[in-house]
Amino acid sequence: MQKTNRIEVLDLLRFVAAISVVFYHYLYRGWRTGGLSDVDFGLYDGFLKYGYLGVQVFFVISGFVIYLTIRKRDVNSFLISRFTRLYPTYWLCLTITLLFVFLIDDGRFDIGFFNSILNYLMFSKIFGIPFVDGAYWTLIYELVFYFWVFVSLLFKRDYLVEILSVFSFISLAFIVLGFDEKYMVFWCGSFVGYFLVGAVFYRIYINDFRRYHIPLLFFGGLLCLIQAYIQLEKKNQIPGVELSYYVVVSVLVALFVFFYLLSRGYVNFINCKCFWHLGVITYPCYLLHQNIGYIILNRFGDEISPWVLIFLFSSLLLVASYLIGRFFEPYVIGRSKKILGGFCERSFH
Repeated sequence: MQKTNRIEVLDLLRFVAAISVVFYHYLYRGWRTGGLSDVDFGLYDGFLKYGYLGVQVFFVISGFVIYLTIRKRDVNSFLISRFTRLYPTYWLCLTITLLFVFLIDDGRFDIGFFNSILNYLMFSKIFGIPFVDGAYWTLIYELVFYFWVFVSLLFKRDYLVEILSVFSFISLAFIVLGFDEKYMVFWCGSFVGYFLVGAVFYRIYINDFRRYHIPLLFFGGLLCLIQAYIQLEKKNQIPGVELSYYVVVSVLVALFVFFYLLSRGYVNFINCKCFWHLGVITYPCYLLHQNIGYIILNRFGDEISPWVLIFLFSSLLLVASYLIGRFFEPYVIGRSKKILGGFCERSFH
């Protein structure tokens, strides 16, 4: 089976996951918890209340596709590619979000000028600085994952699956001992199982599967189910929230089955180059959607039908995200790689 640098069906999966998170925030979490949105979608209690699971989908995809980045095992190339992939678009979307917060928001999302500036680090939460947008929490886990990928590249052999497996066992031990998630963030905590599952499925995908990967795959899946249960129980403690663990398990099992079918080549018929256009929307859409969406709902929710407002803003969000992903990202990534690549050559040769 021919392996390419892009798997189009994963672009489609990313897009579906991102849209699920977007509408989970707008239709469910925003007004039901924390007073983030004043627009009440009380009649809505549908499947999108499970849209938060789109984040877990992102993590499995990251564990899978990271191998497409590190196949040459070049540390400098990896660091440059991850920096240019994450930071320029993050800085742009953070700046846009701050403009909405400072110019339109009623004050509920204002974390102060100094804290806002520190958010440009992306990992400022580690130092106790609140996020400008709550959706940014997942970026901490991505950065930590990339750090351990970097560590794995320091070895001649590929030990990424083994590293993730060790941390999965440690996470399970910490969960049994009752430690909070914040004490485990430096190895992706209870979410490390999703990265492990994705990485093992990639090894199947390239026909580099070992027998000892089987128990690791099942253990990673078990940790995912435990994490999902803990997360669901916390959400169900919020008045009015009723989430079913059977639905969550069904979603995760379907996700794992999909990746198995992908790794065995059974979903190649779904691949379509047009999915690339959906893939470029995902990252900027995720970064822009949450607080800007709440601000728009709070500002105009009394003047326009909430459903019309959701439709109009979501359409504008997708268009803006596509323009950023289609034009801004390639240009900035190309320029940044050229500059950083030249710097590395001068510094290390």
